[in-house]
Amino acid sequence: MPIETVELLKTVNQLSSYSKRVLSSLESTVIETRRIEKKFTFHVSVDFENGNRLESALDKLVVGYNRFKDSGALQSSIFVTENLLDANALICGAALHLLDNKIFAAFDVSLDSRPGGGSTTYDLFKDLAAQNKFLLCIVDSDLKHPNGRRGSTAKRFKYEVLGLQPTYQLEILDCHEIENILPVNIVKDTVPHAHAPCLMYSSGRYQRYRPYPDHKLGLNVSTARKLDKEYNSNYWSAFDVYDDDTWICAPLGESLLLNCVQKMKEMSAHKLLEALDKEIDQEWIRVCKLVASWGVGMRRIIP
Repeated sequence: MPIETVELLKTVNQLSSYSKRVLSSLESTVIETRRIEKKFTFHVSVDFENGNRLESALDKLVVGYNRFKDSGALQSSIFVTENLLDANALICGAALHLLDNKIFAAFDVSLDSRPGGGSTTYDLFKDLAAQNKFLLCIVDSDLKHPNGRRGSTAKRFKYEVLGLQPTYQLEILDCHEIENILPVNIVKDTVPHAHAPCLMYSSGRYQRYRPYPDHKLGLNVSTARKLDKEYNSNYWSAFDVYDDDTWICAPLGESLLLNCVQKMKEMSAHKLLEALDKEIDQEWIRVCKLVASWGVGMRRIIP
């Protein structure tokens, strides 16, 4: 709302004391949020003339005022992921986007996380989308090679439109799964506990290959060669100089994501932000900005 409109309403003498408090709070909100939309992937614009409007553009949702008559529409957006741990990891990262943009003190990320449970994530997504709920859905692709096939969960979304839509946004990660884009310095803390040396995390020149190895089970040179042969590619050819049983990515175990989330929660937001490598962690930063865009809200409550 324009600050001029708020100032005009404050001059109306007939307003109750509570209404005046709301306007004062709104005035502070307008000042604090000025141009904040430039810090996120999209923003919501309310149409006060066409109450039923519901449209999406490249960087905004246009929503008619009728949508906000129902208090349920003012609740946190729904965040659909395959499991709750995925959501927790990305919400940790989303908070860093606020800190990096110097709005962490006044704003927070709040989302209604709904784990879908593997391939049934699609069923949950379709049910919520049919109800016109505001929701963000992020799923793993399970790709093991850039020329490979998506996994069973991602395949179920084959005919769904990706990107920002009038009430939802669907994102299928280009990497194998969320473990592949976790902040590299956080993952490195778990690498010493691996059962074998790990080329990808012991040498910076190999970190660009992070998107596709299964971090839980690992990937050795022999398997990488077989994948290249299967997909008629030379993607893994940089590792041809190594023996077949050399680990490109050592098996880091089923608890990798859990350990990384616990590590991130133990660290202060400022320390965690310092740990980010803004070159290597670009995909993590991009996805977390998307999550922040759907979940950002003010910490302050109208008295």
